[in-house]
Amino acid sequence: MSDEADVVLFRIPLCGRRKKVETNLAQVKKLRPDLRVLVYTLPDHISLARKHGLLNIPVVIIRGKPFGGILSTEQILAALGPVV
Repeated sequence: MSDEADVVLFRIPLCGRRKKVETNLAQVKKLRPDLRVLVYTLPDHISLARKHGLLNIPVVIIRGKPFGGILSTEQILAALGPVV
């Protein structure tokens, strides 16, 4: 999965926190259009979430490292590191 995308979001459609995370990811994408972002909806991709040991939603995986909860735009950019 980490080979496919720089950022992966696991979300539940009706989760209120998911909207804030998606907004922050959209801002990051505007600042870093080179990023590959994947979004998986649960329960449709529950087996993939289990494979990665994810217990909380929303979860953002940034370059293979999971981050739970609501990440700010700045936190996402910091986790991505400098533009190469």
